[in-house]
Amino acid sequence: VRKGSDASPIEPSSEIPIQNSTGKPSRTARRAGSDRLPEMEAARDSMAALLDAGIFDSAQTLGCFLVSSGGANNEASISMKAESLVLHGDALYGEKEFRRALNAYKQAMQCSKSIPRQATSTARISISTTGRSPSPNSSNVMPFNENEVKSKIAICHSALHEYREALQEMEGIPSKMRNLKMNLMLGKLYRISRNNRAAAICYKECLR
Repeated sequence: VRKGSDASPIEPSSEIPIQNSTGKPSRTARRAGSDRLPEMEAARDSMAALLDAGIFDSAQTLGCFLVSSGGANNEASISMKAESLVLHGDALYGEKEFRRALNAYKQAMQCSKSIPRQATSTARISISTTGRSPSPNSSNVMPFNENEVKSKIAICHSALHEYREALQEMEGIPSKMRNLKMNLMLGKLYRISRNNRAAAICYKECLR
């Protein structure tokens, strides 16, 4: 990073929506927002690499930049922000900041709800169980696997000893969509709540 008087200021054009006489963002504003997507995707990929390497403190710093960066109010930008929030939550969880991680995951879920349905209705089956999408530029790709994020929310609640909230979150995942890790988590929560019969069903499903 260059320092001194010759350092170039950050261009604000991609963060401030420009409106025309109709009150809608102009083509210039939309283009400015879309021009930032490659840069944001590169930062997102770097953050994912840091998480895979277990370098959570650096990932958290990069996550703060990603979730605070403005952009055009379009499907790709909203999708990018939603996925960045999930990655930021992963970094916070790795640092054992469970409350902040919980808030990040919930914000991501809320953000994904603002994506138009036609952009997400056919995409759920194409997302891998990692919870990360290959690119938010595709209009038919969800920003993340919602069931995976729900399980992460439950794990955070459990780490904070909020077992009732964790159980409620896990029960919101359809049984056919639960993987081994989810069923183990649900079985543990049922045991804590002394619902041994339901816990046994979960553990049998794990064995199956």
